[in-house]
Amino acid sequence: AGRNAELLAILDALGMDFSLTYPQLRELARNRELANEVICRMLHCVTGGPVARYLSMLLAPTIGHYEQNYARVQSLITFNTLNPNGHYCLDLMSPGQYVIADQLMLLDRWEVEIDESLKRPDVSQWGMRTHVRNLEHQGRALRVKINEWRLPTFDTLELDYVSGKRPPDDAHPLDHKTFSRLLHTLHQSSVEEATKIDMLRRISHWIYLKSSQMRELLGAFDSDGRRDDIFVLFYFRIVDMQNEKIFRSRFDDHYELEKLWDRLGWATSFPFVQPERTSFRLDLQYHDCRLATTFIIQLMNREQQTNVRNASFVDAQGQVDPLTLGIPRLWENLDRLPTSGVFRATYICAPEDRNFTARKSMMEKFGWWKLMVPEKSVVWWTGLTEAPIDVQIFMQWLISRFADINETFTRFQHGGKITLREFEDTLAELNCDRFRGVDGPSRVQAVFRFLDPSGEGGVSQFEWQVLEQLYQEMTLSLEEFVWFLAYVYN
Repeated sequence: AGRNAELLAILDALGMDFSLTYPQLRELARNRELANEVICRMLHCVTGGPVARYLSMLLAPTIGHYEQNYARVQSLITFNTLNPNGHYCLDLMSPGQYVIADQLMLLDRWEVEIDESLKRPDVSQWGMRTHVRNLEHQGRALRVKINEWRLPTFDTLELDYVSGKRPPDDAHPLDHKTFSRLLHTLHQSSVEEATKIDMLRRISHWIYLKSSQMRELLGAFDSDGRRDDIFVLFYFRIVDMQNEKIFRSRFDDHYELEKLWDRLGWATSFPFVQPERTSFRLDLQYHDCRLATTFIIQLMNREQQTNVRNASFVDAQGQVDPLTLGIPRLWENLDRLPTSGVFRATYICAPEDRNFTARKSMMEKFGWWKLMVPEKSVVWWTGLTEAPIDVQIFMQWLISRFADINETFTRFQHGGKITLREFEDTLAELNCDRFRGVDGPSRVQAVFRFLDPSGEGGVSQFEWQVLEQLYQEMTLSLEEFVWFLAYVYN
């Protein structure tokens, strides 16, 4: 036993500084008593890529030992340096997991150099120019400069890594046939969702997706935690990020969305192109949250001052400022923003007030995406959870009476825009019975106010199109249910 302990200590020492070939590891593993420890403690040292690691894993004496060894080194085997985005919880006393942490630190330094050479703005969590977020060691949050921090060799390290890599100009999403086969395999497989994600992680650097495909892929996972992991893993593999609201609408729990934005970075994942009806809760102690606050204010100043609704600020002492006089214009400047407290707001914009040029510029500068499509090519989207229940009732009534929602605009309007009186009178003429009762008039007014986000007292044809967007969301949800039945029951 004493000799074995000495051998294990030697293995750990070798694992810190040496690289091995597969034949060398095979020689070390000839001792069946120590074979499993040799494999698990030295696998990270084996050169030759996935093939050499696979052969090394086969040195386990029995299938049972292979399964046990795989469980011990699973995080190392599934770690993908070509797509490292994700959450990590690493035992630094495990050689393989220490190597993952060390490689993440190396990746971060390399990506930071690229960012500086490309003159990218700093969108990190603490303003320290790093791709590491939510860093914790021994259960304590750390605020350190990664390039000056010495990686410990003990206890647990937890972090989120967010790469600055984006799809190249010639990136192509999976074709329909290949993607359908992938979904079918995921639905038919009986393995745990965590195992499915591990397998997807290993091949994720070969995959690019459209926003609609991302939405379908999210639907293949039941638990919120696993769905969040898929979201983070493939977020920067989307080739049409201008349409990201298609899959963002999949999350009906706003708290879940906030957790995702916190993992990815509030500035990096800001919905630059389609921020409509998005609510924000921004903790201003964080650099990226302050940046996101300036994005909201810049959009407001370039589109309409009334686009920011329900704004409030709670300072570090808990005092609430309802901002009745409006958001201070100085807050557009990052240096003038408070460095503590919480800013809340909802952004709503009428279609005719959108400044697509400003949105595109901000997305390219701070999101590091290349947006090479005109405004008319964007798939504008509205999620069902954004619309009050009475708006959904009204939309359902419309589609039961008319074949084309957009054509119904001419039925309601008489002078270019639909006024509240015209809206009420036309509903009465068409015998709409969905808003009967004492509260009927107030419910109709609430529907009208939703359709008139600019608050000008008239609904334009562009504003009316939000009903078509809601209809698209409802239709897609029904189609997804049908596809789910098809995948599961073949």
